[in-house]
Amino acid sequence: GERIRRLHGYFVSCYRRQNPDVQKEIGYPPPDSEEIAMAHMNVATNQVSNRFDCLGLTLEMPFKDCATNADPERGFDVRRAKRLGADLVEALEGI
Repeated sequence: GERIRRLHGYFVSCYRRQNPDVQKEIGYPPPDSEEIAMAHMNVATNQVSNRFDCLGLTLEMPFKDCATNADPERGFDVRRAKRLGADLVEALEGI
């Protein structure tokens, strides 16, 4: 619902402030309606959000590089992956 959508937007904002590799344009936003979420309970974020009435999230690491913050020399390396994961914790603390 609307509460989850607001939480998701706030989380993404917090996460982007922490890390420039967070891709707002490419991601997994909450479903547009309860009906859509219920039709896709095989998606973990929908299942978690529905079962526990909380924000469910998917963190997908870029395979080669971040589309919105590309580094042509190194790509998405181990250092960036660790930072993305660590910054997720910081962003969660923000909400």
